[in-house]
Parts: sequence; structure tokens; C-alpha cells
Amino acid sequence: MIDYLIIAEKPSAGKKIASALGGMAGNFDGHSYKILCSQGHIIEFKEPHEMVPVNQIEKFKSWSLENLPWDSSQMNWGRRLNKANKNAGSIIKQFKTAAKEANAIVIATDNDPSGEGELIGWEIINAIGFERRVLRAFFEDESIKSLQKAFKSLVEIPDQTKDGHYLKADARSKWDFLSMQLTRASTSAVRNAGYNVKVIRQGRLKSVIVRHIFEQLEAIKHYKRLPYYEVKFKDQFGNTFSRKANNDQIGQIRFSDKLQGTNDLQNYQPSDIKIMEQQKKTQSPVKLLDLASLASNLAPAGFSADEVLSTYQKMYEAEYVSYPRTEDKKVTLEQFNDLLPIIDQIAMLVNVEGSLLTHRTPRKTHITKDAAHGANRPGLKVPSSLNSLDQFGKSAQSIYVMLAKNYLAILAEDYEYQSVKASLATYPSFLATINIPIKRNYKAIFTDGNDDTETLPTAKIAKSAEPFLFEGANSKPTKPTMKWLIKFLEKNNVGQGSTRTSTLAEITKGENAMLVEKRGAYDLTEIGKLTALINKETWIGAVDVTKTLNTSMENVGQFKMSSKQLIGSADTVINHDLPIIIKNARALGTTFGTAKASLAMPKAKEKYSGQFNQQKIEFAKQWGRYTFSEDEAKRLLAGQELVIKYPGKKGTRMMSGKLAKQRYKGRKFYGFLVTETKNGGLKND
Repeated sequence: MIDYLIIAEKPSAGKKIASALGGMAGNFDGHSYKILCSQGHIIEFKEPHEMVPVNQIEKFKSWSLENLPWDSSQMNWGRRLNKANKNAGSIIKQFKTAAKEANAIVIATDNDPSGEGELIGWEIINAIGFERRVLRAFFEDESIKSLQKAFKSLVEIPDQTKDGHYLKADARSKWDFLSMQLTRASTSAVRNAGYNVKVIRQGRLKSVIVRHIFEQLEAIKHYKRLPYYEVKFKDQFGNTFSRKANNDQIGQIRFSDKLQGTNDLQNYQPSDIKIMEQQKKTQSPVKLLDLASLASNLAPAGFSADEVLSTYQKMYEAEYVSYPRTEDKKVTLEQFNDLLPIIDQIAMLVNVEGSLLTHRTPRKTHITKDAAHGANRPGLKVPSSLNSLDQFGKSAQSIYVMLAKNYLAILAEDYEYQSVKASLATYPSFLATINIPIKRNYKAIFTDGNDDTETLPTAKIAKSAEPFLFEGANSKPTKPTMKWLIKFLEKNNVGQGSTRTSTLAEITKGENAMLVEKRGAYDLTEIGKLTALINKETWIGAVDVTKTLNTSMENVGQFKMSSKQLIGSADTVINHDLPIIIKNARALGTTFGTAKASLAMPKAKEKYSGQFNQQKIEFAKQWGRYTFSEDEAKRLLAGQELVIKYPGKKGTRMMSGKLAKQRYKGRKFYGFLVTETKNGGLKND
């Protein structure tokens, strides 16, 4: 017997664990062990129709609107080997054999915020029927130090119902599985409306993303510039003085007619500037980046979410960057101290002046006691050169430089500036706040592009200002860039950093892509636009509903809400959205327009219908080159044999046949079945 059978999430992770413990099998910290590797999710849910009683099979198999929604209480949530993984069976067999000789199983999969690692581990444990002790290894990253620490402090899990991470992931996976009804409904409704689509995907995150981008594109499309004219003052250094007014007062200082503005300008003369208040202020470094923020910052350079995601993962496996799928925005004191000895080496590599890194003590704003993996940051292994990173992907150098500079910024001093509030002596209602840099400090290393505290590079204020007529306009909606989108998702707490990035990667590639990136901004494909139109006013496409769902999933993991309650909310959302989807599909002719050739629905085959063998069926009016008459159709429905003259390519052939139930590529249908040709040979044509 061995003490521990260790479940690694994938072979590369298994190798990392082996390097920390001393091999794929052996002894560590007084315990014998053996490591076996999964390949991600090797267990999956069965098909919906395989989880229900016999009398429900056809309904759960169908994509027809009349068979939706499902009664989820009929589902037994059975699982099977992952059909997409040909190795799943042999992997499970290895685990089952090894588990017979193990006193305990250790789940050593990724402990990411979604709980996906726990789900992978428990899927294997349940599949092999293991009933002895289960322990969990929680590690910050796959470094030897972190892994050894984790295996010296294993946490026992009495059973899976006590594992909040598993409960959260399991409930989420069931919720998402049930939401496939909305994909089926959307696809069927769009097809019924005359559009030839492969699939219209819906989901908690992708539906919100597509809908939000659609609404922004519509706002841009319908934007009309409405100019206004307003008197302002400006000094010789470009500082602008303007008046503040609420909505009721704005009409008194702002005019839609230029002549009115010009007339108002005549009421003002140059004025001296009066300093009202001066205050020295500081600003601490910006927060550390998560994967989505990193990807959005790199998007303007032409790097897609998919490129950043895949490249970062390879760099992580090589230990050049930290764990990718983290929600942490801070690091622990231990993580901070681990990086401190190599800071100068990293700074030299990314061309940051070492003299700026004078704040080498932990900042309260960036250090936390509790962090699973810590914020995204450089790894403990420093590349020999930036060029050496090219092996991981075209974005590798940019990823490392941005991640390194973002982290190095917290080791620089706070930005210092003078905040000056000034007014005009003659017209005190005209005000300006001017921020004059004193010491750039951390800003000389990294800024996130969203800062407005540094507004006067000249660092000067004149003694007087001149009036001028300012022409402004209502704000034009921002282009839907990745940075704009990530900011929206973060603000509304929708999705997680890594999930946002992976979802964007998923829906921007392949023949069924919903989004396309053009010059740094997103546009919708035809499928994307159809998806957005079909989920108008649905809950699956509503950011507030998705935000609530994410909170509920966290509550399940914290035992504040039952899994049953969360899964039940899927039925509520689906029942609400189905009629809206159908209504939206019927309006597509107006909202979307006539389908282009790529989306034009092929003309439906004409069919005969009637009673056959005591059940109502239908079959194609045309069979190959032959079209059945109404009289022939009646005879076939009556079960009679029919002799036809079939116009083949090499001349007419006499054929005999009957109506019969048949199967083609797994699909069952009723059609003409040839029993004999003129030469007497039997044939199923």
C-alpha cells in the first residue's frame, strides 16, 4: 500500500509535482506516494437524453421549440468518459488500479478561483468509486518551493459535500449545461425565421459580451453630433478655466447657436488668475494586473486574447511568469519577499532604472495576508534575454515587459504632484484645477493610461487668461475595444480575469466566431449580430442578472446557498427567456434584414404527411430524381408496395419499394425503401 495517490491535472503539472517531490513515485515528508496525471476533464456529463426516463428521451434529444423547456427534475446528472479524449478510458483504468493500493487520494489539480480543479479531482474519485481518505494540496504556483509547502500541509476533505470549491464548480457546470436549452432555442428560432445558421451560442458571459458590444455599435451608428458653444478662458500655457453648472443652469452658459455664443463672448474681458489653494499630493502605484487587464493593455499592439492566453500559459509552465488563472490583485508578504532578490535582474532585463526602485518594503496597498496564487507577476525564473522568450509566442516579450514593469512600479516611490486650484479674479465662477508633477517616481516605470493627475507637462501657470469661444459637442460613444469591454466586466463583477480572456478567445475564432477585431476594436460577425438580436431583453444577456448569478455561485462555495437553489435558478432564467427569444426571432426580418447568401436558408423539401402504422409521420415528396404523386403517397402510407420508373443517369429503371423507417448518419426518418430493381437484385437505395 502507498500513503497517497496524487491526482495531477495534466502531464506537465505532474512533471512539476514530481520535480518537487523527487519523482513520479517515492517518499516525501514521511509519506509514500504515486503521481498519476489526468488530461483535464476526462469525465463529462452524458447527453441530456441519456439522463432521463425512457418516456422523456425524444423530448430531451430534440432541438425543436415545442420540446423546450426541459423539466430538469427528470435529469439524474449522470456522467461518462469524455468522448473527445481517446485516452480517457485508459487514464481512468490506471487510477482505478492504483487506487486499490492507496490509503488516500490527494487532489493536486490547479486551485483556481472557479473551483475547476476540485471538480476534475472529484470526477475521477467518483468515477473509480474511491471511498477512503481524500486530501487537498493547495499551492500558490508550480514552483518547487510552493509545491513542497503544499504537500507538507495537506488539508483533509471529509467528503465532497464539505468541499465548497467543488460545490461551486459542480453547480456552475450544471447551470451552464441547462443553459444549452437557450442555445438550442436560439438556433431553432433563427432557423425557423429563415436563416441558415450552424448554431447560435448563448451563455452567461458570452451573451453579455455580445449584447454589450452590439449596443455600443448601435450607439455609435446612431450618434449625431450636436455642437454647442460656451465661453471659456485659457492662459498662455494651455490651462483652461470653465464654469460648472447643473442641468437646470447649463442652458445659461452653453448655446446650441454659434451666434448666441459669440454674443455672450462680448461680455468678457481678459482677467488675472487668482490662486485659491495649493496642496502637495501623492499617488500610490496602480494595482497589479490580472490576465484580462494584461490582454486588454496588449490588444492595441495587435495581440488577440487567444494569443495572449496561450502564450502566457506556455511562459507559466516554463516558470517565467506566475499562475495565470488568479483573481488576486495583491501578493502575500512571502511572495513579495521571494521576488525581492531578483528585482534588479528583472529591472535590467526590461530596461528600468534601478535607482527608481527605492521602495523595497511591502506596501499595504499591494500586500495581503490572504491570496491563493497572488496577482499576475514575473516568475522566480528570469529569462536570459527578452529574445529568448520568442519561443513561446509572438506576444511573449510584450507580456513579460508589461508584467515586469507593472510589478516593478510598486517598488518605486509614490508619484508626487502639486494640485493647484485657481479662479479668475474678475470672474470667480471660472475655475481650473491644475496638477503639476514634482517627481514622477513610479510613473517613470508604468502607468495604466487611465490617469488624469498629470495634466500640465510645462508645470507653469500664467498670470492672466484670455476669453475664447469653445466649441464642444455631445460625447461620441467609445469604440468597443478590449480594454473598454474588460473595464465594463470588471466594474460589474462579471466573469473572472482568466475566464473573460478565454471567453473572448473562444468567440473570436473559428467559422462560428461572434466577434472580429478591426484596428484594435471589436465588430460583430453576422452570427454575432444575430446572437445579440435574439437575446435582446433576455436575462442571459443582461449584465445585472449575470452579476447576480456569479454572486450566487460564490455563495454556494461559501455554503451560504444550496446547489439546488442555484441550479433551480437556471429553470427560472430559461422559462423567462424562451418566449422572448421566439419573439425576437420573428422580428429578425426587420432588425437584421434579409439573410446574405452565407446565411440564406436552403429551401425546405416538400413533404407528405399522414398515418402510417398507427402513428403520424411525414416523408419527402421527392426521392432522388423521382417525385411521388398524391395517389402514390396514399398507397405508400397504406403500406402498399409501389413500382416506379426511376429516371437514372443511364436511363430509366424499374424499381419496387415500400415506405419504411430508416437511419442515415444517426438520424431516423421515414422514406422510400427499394426492395427490388428490374434485374431482380435487392437494393437499399
